[in-house]
Amino acid sequence: MSNLSLKNYEKNRKYFLSLHTLPEEKLMKNTEHIKWSIREIIGHIYYWDKFLLDVMVPEMYEGAALPEFPDHDTYNEKSMKHIIKFTSTNELINEFALTRENLLQKIEAIPANTAFTIGKGKRAFSPNTFMAMFVEHDDHHIKQIEAFLKRQNKNSC
Repeated sequence: MSNLSLKNYEKNRKYFLSLHTLPEEKLMKNTEHIKWSIREIIGHIYYWDKFLLDVMVPEMYEGAALPEFPDHDTYNEKSMKHIIKFTSTNELINEFALTRENLLQKIEAIPANTAFTIGKGKRAFSPNTFMAMFVEHDDHHIKQIEAFLKRQNKNSC
């Protein structure tokens, strides 16, 4: 894996996988400081990865105009409904990890210099710059999780 965005996306995959060691009740706990529980955050990220894999990546070729992103709020609501099917957070984490691994493999297969746009946008993206957006998205949620876990550890002392 040569490009930085993909390396960071893989690093984040490993981070989310590491959360399987937390007790289910901690993964399911809602807090006033973040919108979702850790389980819901993982489900949210998983569902976006699934969208990228199923909808966006197949359209990534030179000169392509990828579909517009769906309305974020509506799509996030769908993600919460979708993750109900997982009987445990560990099952969700495992599915997330497989989906992300598949996504990484598909992205790596696209030539690095491939240029495309999104919707009616004029900004050209490469696979690397496209994935950089989602690394930032991961990092935003990882910071939320870390802050939550830090507060939990502080409160249990």
